[in-house]
Amino acid sequence: GSYGVAGISGAILSSHLAAAIGLRRVVILACVLLGIGWYLFSRIDLDIGPGDVVLPGMLLEFSMMLVFPLLSAQAFSGLPPRLRDEGAGLFNLAKSLGFSLGTTFVVTLVYRGNQANWNIFGGQLNPVNPGYNQYLQAAGLDDLSAQAGAELGQLLLSQSSMVTMVHTMQLLAIVSICALPLVLLLRTR
Repeated sequence: GSYGVAGISGAILSSHLAAAIGLRRVVILACVLLGIGWYLFSRIDLDIGPGDVVLPGMLLEFSMMLVFPLLSAQAFSGLPPRLRDEGAGLFNLAKSLGFSLGTTFVVTLVYRGNQANWNIFGGQLNPVNPGYNQYLQAAGLDDLSAQAGAELGQLLLSQSSMVTMVHTMQLLAIVSICALPLVLLLRTR
């Protein structure tokens, strides 16, 4: 689909852009596009539609594929041929560790965020809260009914999950921009 087209476009354009503006500038562009993509994703709400995720997803896929082939080539550019097998092994180990640690970090953020937001929002669900009674009256539900409990539980789950996802995407946008100084560590030839 559209994400695949964006990824292939990024991979194809990466070497041409690097030749035209340099490796560091392409990596800077990719970090900025990643930040924008994550920021756009953080603007979603519970009324999201397919159109709301296409542009942010395409930006993320494009920017990742814009930088990945270049950094892969850069990692091997200074290796003599006799060390390429060992270099490939170390590169793949570092890549796997990075993906694993990054995925674990994000999953932990989401898991803990869901728990924290569930507790924060759940603490507001009580008969003393005027909004609680207004919601039940508007929905035509009795405070003590099983249907009210099920509906409030579902509402609590969707709201706490959405807030967690928005906060996680905002953090990923910030991390993408904070990665910019790492560009100075790149050797260019």
